[in-house]
Amino acid sequence: MIPIVPTHKCTKNTVINGHLIPENTLTQPSFWGVNMDEKYFKNHSTFNPDRFLYNEDKIKIKYHHMSFGKGKEHVLKKV
Repeated sequence: MIPIVPTHKCTKNTVINGHLIPENTLTQPSFWGVNMDEKYFKNHSTFNPDRFLYNEDKIKIKYHHMSFGKGKEHVLKKV
């Protein structure tokens, strides 16, 4: 598998859902997993680009475009 996004590195010890992610751990986001979450995507197995937009210029809730990146403000500890 070739990652489509850069690997991230934890800059300090972090606990997520009770699991310790040690400092300097390399992480790789799983956008496949995010896009298969039925909580946000009905019929997640069906190709449907329209699910990301209400109309041409208004994006749906933030989780609908997770695979396009979250920017600097969304760090691992906020997950």
